[in-house]
Amino acid sequence: MVHGRPLASAGARSGARRIDSLILLVSGGTIIVAILAGDDDFNRFSGFDIGVLIASIVLGIAYEVGFVVWQGGTPGKLILGLRSIEQETGRTPPDAQHAILRWVPSLVGNVPLIGGIVSLILFILSLVWLFSDPKRQTVYDRVGKTYVVKV
Repeated sequence: MVHGRPLASAGARSGARRIDSLILLVSGGTIIVAILAGDDDFNRFSGFDIGVLIASIVLGIAYEVGFVVWQGGTPGKLILGLRSIEQETGRTPPDAQHAILRWVPSLVGNVPLIGGIVSLILFILSLVWLFSDPKRQTVYDRVGKTYVVKV
């Protein structure tokens, strides 16, 4: 329990992430990124598409940060009755600063060459902490100074 609320289970959090992934897939998140990025050769630098990077960041901010600030969680969390709260105050929804900090580790995947490896390490570390930390804080929770609770 934190701030009088039960912590979300690891299973519920994993389920919420799967729902969010499905929503982004079905809603055409990759199509949105392609449209936002455009398809011109001016964006390409040694096989790296700056437009795709920018579009991915915009979509990530809109989905992850936007929903957390607006409703206290992404649609996957909301469907399963979960919310992100500020670690110190228990406030939900968290303010923009906490929501942005929570999302920042996601940016590492965009770093050419090493982003995929570092993302995998963060993913594994998050899973280890999710299942072993008494407060069930992942990398994202620790950076954003948040908890995920059941409401």
